[in-house]
Amino acid sequence: MPQPSLDSTQSDTAGSPAAAAAAVTGRSGSTFYWPMLLLPRSKRAAMFAIYAFCRRIDDIADEPGEPAEKRAALDAWRTEIRGLYAGGAPSSSLGAALKGAIERYGLPRGELEALIDGMAMDIPADGGTDGTAAAA
Repeated sequence: MPQPSLDSTQSDTAGSPAAAAAAVTGRSGSTFYWPMLLLPRSKRAAMFAIYAFCRRIDDIADEPGEPAEKRAALDAWRTEIRGLYAGGAPSSSLGAALKGAIERYGLPRGELEALIDGMAMDIPADGGTDGTAAAA
């Protein structure tokens, strides 16, 4: 199985990590983007990083693909998050943007991991259409 990519597209890796996170947020079409532009620059960069992270892990869970590959991709994000908190270097532009937000604002690791846990619940356990299919 190929190594899961933490960046959703090659274009997300161009430019600075903050610019990549802002691009993901802007392309999403979310109404959150416009109010975020009103924040002071450092808070805006942190919010873009958090939003882009949420968008990426949601896309992993919701886009078509094999459940095992989706779980592996979310596990790669869990490893990335744990590495950032352990002082490791980020392995993606989005990871770098998150590292800046974590360091500047003291984001709790457990909250980021809880987001990953929540997305993992959307992945079918046995080939069903969603995380609840196996229980039905």
